[in-house]
Amino acid sequence: MNAVMQKLLRAFEAGSTSFTHILVGNEGYESVKFDLANYHAIVPKAAPIAFVDSGNAELASGPNFALHFIRTCAIVRGKKPIIEEAFCLVQATSQNGKLVYVTDLIGIEGIRLPTIDLYEPTLAEGTHRVQPSKVAELVRTLAELRLASWLVPELPNNTLLVRDGDLQAHTIFEQNAYRELYERARIQGVTIAGLSKTSTLLTNAGHSAITALMELAPPTAWNYHPIATSTKPDHQASVAITKLHPRSHYAFRLDIHDQHLPFLPELVNALAAESTDAAFLGYPYGLIEADRYAKVRNDEKGYLRLKAEMALGKKLEQQETGSTAHDALNKAT
Repeated sequence: MNAVMQKLLRAFEAGSTSFTHILVGNEGYESVKFDLANYHAIVPKAAPIAFVDSGNAELASGPNFALHFIRTCAIVRGKKPIIEEAFCLVQATSQNGKLVYVTDLIGIEGIRLPTIDLYEPTLAEGTHRVQPSKVAELVRTLAELRLASWLVPELPNNTLLVRDGDLQAHTIFEQNAYRELYERARIQGVTIAGLSKTSTLLTNAGHSAITALMELAPPTAWNYHPIATSTKPDHQASVAITKLHPRSHYAFRLDIHDQHLPFLPELVNALAAESTDAAFLGYPYGLIEADRYAKVRNDEKGYLRLKAEMALGKKLEQQETGSTAHDALNKAT
């Protein structure tokens, strides 16, 4: 075991700074060569800013259905949090002789709910059919983007609107939702961005891009840009990596809509001004708040599950039997 651990240690200690560029994706991206000149200093400066996030919990599932609880939240300085909640039921059903997933969303209006093919390639894993929970996750994202679109006309001109996550659309349904959001933002003069708590970006040498940039960065708050240019219709954004406080141990991926790229310096300065709370130094407090309000905690999930059991009775248990045998085995052993 010690030999294995030593080998792992050597692998971690291998130099991560010998790279020439960062990879954002496979096709449709052109990487920009790494250059120390692409580190830009951040000067914290407050600006009008809003944040959106969402959370969900799976209350029940089977081979043909998933029942989720979804919560979306928007944080706007000087106002009460805007919170929306809904139950989402995804079911397999036959339409025109073909099995598809249909969705019922109870609690949030105004979302164009998709009918999903059981083998929709943007949601399926390999040759396996799409799991109902994947559709529920998609609906959660659509609900969050719908809240952002609704919020934009209510915001003052020149406000920054930041979501938790990137700005990449993984399905045609998300592309349509982003298109609506970007158009409303254009009319209102609002900047759209996304900050990701985690990142899978790699260097061309196979190391974590964030780790590599942190090792080479100046001992200040900084923003590294450009990384790559995108020609993909499902990712109309420019990607940066930013460290928002000099004493923070973290840097984050930051996406900004292509049309709003001139506002990138203002955006990182405003995010840095939001990132001084000791609870998570270097992370915007507005996103901490949005996460806190949107998260569905385990005790709440248990309560919601109990409500579903009381309302649906044995029918819920019968629907779940196709996917609960593994849990039963765990309890037996």
